[in-house]
Amino acid sequence: MRRSPKSLGQIVLWGMILTLTACSTVSDKPRTPAASRPADEATIRELMQVTGAAEIGQQFLDAFLVPMKDALPQVPETLWAELRARPSVEELVGLIVPIYQKHLTQAEAETLVAFWSSPVGQRFVEKQPKILQESMAAGQQWGEALAKEVLEALQEEGYELSASKDSENSSGGETTSSTPVVRAENSTPAPGGYRRR
Repeated sequence: MRRSPKSLGQIVLWGMILTLTACSTVSDKPRTPAASRPADEATIRELMQVTGAAEIGQQFLDAFLVPMKDALPQVPETLWAELRARPSVEELVGLIVPIYQKHLTQAEAETLVAFWSSPVGQRFVEKQPKILQESMAAGQQWGEALAKEVLEALQEEGYELSASKDSENSSGGETTSSTPVVRAENSTPAPGGYRRR
């Protein structure tokens, strides 16, 4: 029995609809296991190793102890060495690994390991401490300029700048150090709690 062109057209149309539906269903399915599952611990540890993040524990420890060492010069070097060796850096790494796993899939972690293991990635790891150091210096310079600009703007609005007392000696209440603050010299309140001159 021959089908009419109309019937054939309907068959083709339904076939296209079913095909598109099938394709949509496939695309909506979960991604491949490597792309969807959280990164495993071994891959995260490898990522931390190639990026230098595995050394973060020692960096935290040094950042914590060095100021204390400078402030307590009477403490012998042998004791500082003992204190430095006491904490378990591996314990901190163990706490950080799940954080990486929370935010990275296995596929993403593997891609990152591949990049950071490359010559370009290792070049960046090598230069990163200098970049961070210089960026912090630039940020400090920017912050100081911004603070100066804000204080000047406050002065222009009529707010008085004076020194706050950080500490006073026992003889006469003189300041040993001072920090610029916005302070009022009269009793007229200004918006925000400051007082204008």
